[in-house]
Amino acid sequence: MEKKLSPGRKRLLINPGFQFRFMVWMSALALGVIAVMHLAHQWFFFQLREQARVAGLQADHVFYRFIESRQTELDAITVLSFVAVVAVCSVVGLVLSHKIAGPMYRLRVHLEEFASTRTPRPLKFRDGDFFSEIPDAYNLQFKQEVVVPPGDVSAG
Repeated sequence: MEKKLSPGRKRLLINPGFQFRFMVWMSALALGVIAVMHLAHQWFFFQLREQARVAGLQADHVFYRFIESRQTELDAITVLSFVAVVAVCSVVGLVLSHKIAGPMYRLRVHLEEFASTRTPRPLKFRDGDFFSEIPDAYNLQFKQEVVVPPGDVSAG
């Protein structure tokens, strides 16, 4: 038996396995984008060093120290950006996965209730949930179909 929440409270993790995987995929996508950006930064600084070398600057020239300090600063900003983006992606992933898992949970509970009571009731999802077309199709099906009591095989 599942614990009921007081009115107005949401259970954010409706299907933890799915929702955590969804959040991991969102964070992995963020990591991939940031990694590509980091590689682009590295390439940019490599090109700057190469242009300075081709221009004839000595290895101990102040320009190289300047490039090194800017690259170090940009690396730190990249790490902080990664942490911030993963946090945002996790929250967004939780919210989006909730809008997916919630309707599927509601549909499952509704079908289980119908299986045990054989009493058709209209299905409704929350406003803003994904798959909003499912209740309409489900409810239309029950309006058009005769419900057969359990164990009755005569209607086949």
